[in-house]
Order: sequence, then C-alpha cells, then structure tokens
Amino acid sequence: MDSIIPTVPPTTDDRELQYLIIGHVTKDIAPEGERMGGTAAYAGLTALAYGAFPLLVTSCSLHGNLSPLDGMLIHKVLSGRETTFENRYNGSTREQWVRSVAEPLGEVHIPRTWSEPEIVHLAPVVGEVKPGLMDLFLKSLCCVTLQGWMRDWDDDGRVHRILSPDVEQAARNAHVSVFSMDDIGGDEALAAGLAALSPVSAVTDGERGCRISRRGETRVLPAPKVTVVDPTGAGDIFAAVFFLRLKETGDAWEAGRMATALASLSVTRPGLAGVPTRDEILEAKRTGTAL
Repeated sequence: MDSIIPTVPPTTDDRELQYLIIGHVTKDIAPEGERMGGTAAYAGLTALAYGAFPLLVTSCSLHGNLSPLDGMLIHKVLSGRETTFENRYNGSTREQWVRSVAEPLGEVHIPRTWSEPEIVHLAPVVGEVKPGLMDLFLKSLCCVTLQGWMRDWDDDGRVHRILSPDVEQAARNAHVSVFSMDDIGGDEALAAGLAALSPVSAVTDGERGCRISRRGETRVLPAPKVTVVDPTGAGDIFAAVFFLRLKETGDAWEAGRMATALASLSVTRPGLAGVPTRDEILEAKRTGTAL
C-alpha cells in the first residue's frame, strides 16, 4: 500500500512521536458550570493517552489554569483574555455564543525546537490560526480540523456557520483533514467537495459514524450504538486518534475504525472525562473495531 505519510522516519518509541497542536484552549460556559474545552485540550490529552509526546501552542491569560493538561509541553502566548464560549443545549442541538477571544497564533509563536514534529495539527476554534502555518512543517504529517474556520459570530456573539477562504486553503494544503456534517449544516455536496481537497479526509456524522476518503476512494464506517451523555469533544478525540493511527500504520481505514470506536466511547462520559484511557486505546488497537 502506498502511503501519504511524509518523509519522517518510523517511530519505534511512542513517546518520541511529537504531536504538535496549534490552537486555543477554551473556557466553556454551560448550564452546569464552567470547564476547559477546545480541540487543543481534547486532542492533546488524547495524544498523551495514546503514548505520544504532545506539544501545544496556545493563548490565554497569565492566570489561565492549564493544570488539566499536565503531561503536555505547553508554549503559552499571553493574552488579556481567554477564548470563551457559552453553550446552550436544546436536546441534542447546541447553540453557541463567543464571549471573548484570546490572541491569534502565528509563526512567531512556534518555538524553533518544535519545527519537525512527526504530526502537526492545526486546531483553530475561532479562526485564530492561519492555514499558511503548515508551510513551516515540511517533514511533518500536516493535519487540520476545519471547524474553527467554519464559524463566525454576530454582535451579540451568537455563532453561525460560514465557509471562510481559509477552509479551502487548509484542506488543500493538509495531508489529512477532518470536519463534521454538523459543521456544514448537512450539505452533502459541500462535504464531498471539501473531502476531495485533501489526500486523506474524514467526515464525521455523529451516531451515523464517518466517511473516510483516500485518493478518490470513500468508505462509510458505522458507529456503535451507545448512550450519549455528552457529545462535546468527540470530534476532537476522533481527529487525534485518526491522525495518530494513520501516522502509525499508513492505513486510513484502520485509522477511521479506531477513531470511530474511541469517539463513540467518549460520548458516554462528560467533558474531558471522555478522553480515552491508555487501556482503552490499547484495546482498540488490539481489536481494530468498536469496543
């Protein structure tokens, strides 16, 4: 099987596999209270449990509490604000408001010693990262989650869907892209068009599973039936597992199966508790199917 993996030597010791994430850790306000959120948090903790060495470039205030991310190496860009979302739920439907946004992240914020990670994951939540950052990482598997370039907000902070020019640029420049049907309002034609822009892509669709596309071939992978407690972060966990397993095996279908299994498991627990454990990851590797 040919591989889309760039010229990075195979990794034999998991902890030597550097997984660089660039994006804001967020403060999420929900009816039950405040908690940490953002793709960077969910994906980073998933990479840590997977056995990789997660590196994070993020922006928050001097007093921002990042202790839930212990074990990750973090480069914090100081800001007077946290990126803050307010989430309200009506059944399974979520409405969001952006209450504040931290500083954007650019080339100047990437430590020079972090220039050749095995995986780089651009993980914006409010468009704080530009797709051109991928050009810095010529030897890395360049991965993107597109959601953060697919939202805007009005004067009251209420979030609505958009399709910014950054979305297409990011998908074209990446080796691997992930987005959800919910991100694009269920538009099937748009999903197919965006998925075709990257050599490998995954389109997640909640309880219906996902669609993996690899150089013109697409396969639908169903999700196991579970009791949903909290869907927050499931897409981010899916993405991290998908990127890591793809880097490890070069097999997009296997990566999709494992990512679907662990993302499905994640929704049975609330918040960051949904991040898979090391044992759950090893079991998913062993079985290759839903847990």
